[in-house]
Amino acid sequence: ICLCTFANTSFVGFPIAQVLVGEIAIFYGSVFNIMYNLFMFTYGIYLLTGTRKGIGKMLRSAMLDPCALASFAMVAICLLQIKFPAFLNDGLNLLGNTCTPLAMLVIGAGMTECRLHEVFSQRIIYSVSIARLVVMPLLVFGALWLLKVDPVVSIVCTLMCAMPSGSLNSIF
Repeated sequence: ICLCTFANTSFVGFPIAQVLVGEIAIFYGSVFNIMYNLFMFTYGIYLLTGTRKGIGKMLRSAMLDPCALASFAMVAICLLQIKFPAFLNDGLNLLGNTCTPLAMLVIGAGMTECRLHEVFSQRIIYSVSIARLVVMPLLVFGALWLLKVDPVVSIVCTLMCAMPSGSLNSIF
């Protein structure tokens, strides 16, 4: 359930949405990510642990997670239209552009212990992949279309939901 529900919105979703939609995708993606983190750090942890104890602690953890704090800060910066000096903006862009390649290196390093034949011979992998990469994005897009949500917001949310399973699933 977690692999089907929780996608890699940060490391993969943001760069892809930015390339396909533009800079506004970062704003909408950050708002999406706030809700994603809240859901992951409550319902996701419940799914993985099977316990409802400490919901308040999980909510605090979700709201104080570095990704959530960065999302809050990004939304505030956009809404307040704060402009950074060029040298700081360029430096932050360079740093941000390293996130996806570094994440892929970490995932690749973790996969060195996997036996690919064993992984690809498990049928459940294909079911989860189809659900994660096809069914979930179609459900999200359909729901947002029925709700008549702004097309750009719908595209960004659908793109975020169309990403492969997130690394937090493995970490947790």
